[in-house]
Amino acid sequence: MIKSLVYLNADLASSIALRYCCRLANKTNMEIETIHIEPLDEKKSSPGSGWVRKTWENGMLEEAKIKIMRLISAEKDVCPALKEPIVRIGDPETELLRELQIKDYDLFVIGLIHSFSARQFYKRMKSKFYQASSCPILVVKNLSSINRVAILIQPDDDTKLQAETFLMLFQNAAIAVDIVTCMFHRKVALKRKHLDESPGEKDRAGSSIVNRLEEAGFSPDIIALKGDAASIGDRLSDYPLVLTAPPPVTEKNPPLLECLSRISSAILFCRK
Repeated sequence: MIKSLVYLNADLASSIALRYCCRLANKTNMEIETIHIEPLDEKKSSPGSGWVRKTWENGMLEEAKIKIMRLISAEKDVCPALKEPIVRIGDPETELLRELQIKDYDLFVIGLIHSFSARQFYKRMKSKFYQASSCPILVVKNLSSINRVAILIQPDDDTKLQAETFLMLFQNAAIAVDIVTCMFHRKVALKRKHLDESPGEKDRAGSSIVNRLEEAGFSPDIIALKGDAASIGDRLSDYPLVLTAPPPVTEKNPPLLECLSRISSAILFCRK
């Protein structure tokens, strides 16, 4: 059984993430837990302590729980029966990391309204939570039918990790998979996009990942993309789900980061 944790706020991004995860659960053997962290605003916090502060915090928790339960109830027609959400007060990143460590989840799911801003995406990738997460992170930007997955391969990627992450979710699922190799270059002219697409070679895609998927009963197609990061990102948006290794956060303006920021569909980041 795959243990997933979905982060919820009372907003559209969370609603989309929950629906997407429920669709994923229909294809896989997945158990869904939900969690909401109510940020502690020190400016609005109680000046009291002890019993007074505890009563105030309980009131905040109850109010937050009602909001999240309302969101969950609105999705009951498309989602399986869900447990009551975990609701806590505190710093979201700290509390989420603590929860992942306590229960040893296999997958973390979060919604993100799609934006073409590479800077905003970079800030998220560089955050404490994304750097320290102990399990794969699924970032859901849009709702779509999950019928095909692109496994994005870069020259230095640990393809064994990507293969095992894919199989952890889809070992027994009826789903198509493509292995996509990318070669980034700058736009050939100002404001002009450029993309070449061709059948890829098994050796360049990483024969180990191809062999591993074939052993598991899949028949992956291999596709080679060459072009600027924006064009490749737009092409990858044709897939309902893109699986990739995390982009480097030490490199300045890595093309992979711009590419991922352009993808309008869900992205699954592997973790060791």
